[in-house]
Amino acid sequence: MQRLINSFQKKSANLFSNLLSNNIAINHKLRTVLNEISNCEFDGHLKMLYLKAKIIELLTLQFFQYEEEKTVGLKQEDIEKMTMVKALIESNINEVYSLAYLARVAGTNEQYLKKHFKILFGSTVFGYMLACKMEKAKELLSTGKHKITEVSETVGYKHATHFTTAFKKFFGYLPSLAKRNFMFGGCFWFNVKAEIFEVLIMV
Repeated sequence: MQRLINSFQKKSANLFSNLLSNNIAINHKLRTVLNEISNCEFDGHLKMLYLKAKIIELLTLQFFQYEEEKTVGLKQEDIEKMTMVKALIESNINEVYSLAYLARVAGTNEQYLKKHFKILFGSTVFGYMLACKMEKAKELLSTGKHKITEVSETVGYKHATHFTTAFKKFFGYLPSLAKRNFMFGGCFWFNVKAEIFEVLIMV
């Protein structure tokens, strides 16, 4: 049995490695599943069943995104325009840009921007904008050096209550809990691989 477990773990590790090596963007759907895995409140057998279902969902979403990205080819000019928009969002997380403004900056139109940005980065423009704000907020809060109101202003929210609502909806827990460093790293990956592999073979 142990040999079977080791073999399965090795194959699973290779699978995850292959998916990650293709630089698949962590979009909102994937991030939601990762958060649900991390915040699982079940115990015992129910937890194993829940985690197994979520891992299958995660892999399904990754395979779908990978296959979708393989079938769509973007011109270098398209990639450069979308990368420009992405960089602008990342460097100004306190701003809330309109599609019209970003399209003008990229030298294109709104429909073109929405379609090609999602193809290239696996997220809508507004979805990516929100993700950047939330990840930066979590990073600041996890240091324990900033108040929620300060972080709220830094990422572009005028009212801390609106920020708290958005943070809770995005991560599944309140900003006050962000100081507990039990979530994912910079690539949103999780550190429960060993437990996941065991769940997949035990259930």
